[in-house]
Amino acid sequence: MKKENIVIGISVLFILILCILSIVLYRNNIALGIERDNFLQEKEELLDEREGLRSEIDSLNSELDLLKDDLLRMSKSCISEGICRGRFPNVSWYCNVVGDEVSDPSHICYCDSSCNIKITEI
Repeated sequence: MKKENIVIGISVLFILILCILSIVLYRNNIALGIERDNFLQEKEELLDEREGLRSEIDSLNSELDLLKDDLLRMSKSCISEGICRGRFPNVSWYCNVVGDEVSDPSHICYCDSSCNIKITEI
């Protein structure tokens, strides 16, 4: 009878340990699932941010290409000549009818490659 009681006691203890381990593993699994979900959400946010940054980089590269093209077309021949003095060819500014830069413009001015001013009405 003592052997049977020992076997029953060990079996109950074994089942109790299995139940405790199952509960601990279940809780850890839930915690890991929540953490995994948080990581996946953060990953998605970072991927969206990366895509936005790539789009911004593409836009800035396009602007940079335009500026590079402008620099290639520019020459410094108008630095000290006439009304175009201090201006680069083919770079426009807001002006009045005589080419002066003003805060309330009525025209758009630019100097051509021969340093002649070109004035167009807005």
